[in-house]
Amino acid sequence: MSEHDSSKEPEAEEKGKKDIPADRPIPTSRSANVFGASAPTLGTVLVVDDEPDVRKVVGLILKKAGYEVLEAADGEQAIETLKAGEDPLLLRVIVTDIRMPVRDGVSLVKYLLQEWPSKRIIVLTGFPDLNMALGFLKVGAIEYLVKPVEQDRLLAAVAKAFDLGSFS
Repeated sequence: MSEHDSSKEPEAEEKGKKDIPADRPIPTSRSANVFGASAPTLGTVLVVDDEPDVRKVVGLILKKAGYEVLEAADGEQAIETLKAGEDPLLLRVIVTDIRMPVRDGVSLVKYLLQEWPSKRIIVLTGFPDLNMALGFLKVGAIEYLVKPVEQDRLLAAVAKAFDLGSFS
């Protein structure tokens, strides 16, 4: 990399800082970038959906906003991802679909509430149901979003999940 290229790095770094709202917590986890250096992130989010396109779009929105994103195609894969991580406590927020093969979102949410009660859960579904939404919110889901979700609503829900108290 030439001197000219490296002189642009502080500008890019400053621009990234301006994109983070002042009331957001200081990034604590780190993620490797393309060049092998570490870059701060706002936290880790697991996106669980059996539709690869949904995982990709939601993941891109979250990554662009500064989050580290993990993906799983169903509830079983989500649990495996959670257990296999270096430090499962770093994974704080889970965005999950409801209707999925192998282990659906309802089963996943029940499991998480029992085994990992400190995880923040956001339900994202293509099948809105008022009774189901109220049920998820009553047991502790942070938000119940309907696909296709607006980018601002998704980011607000994830920010809210990270802002709710301490994680353990």
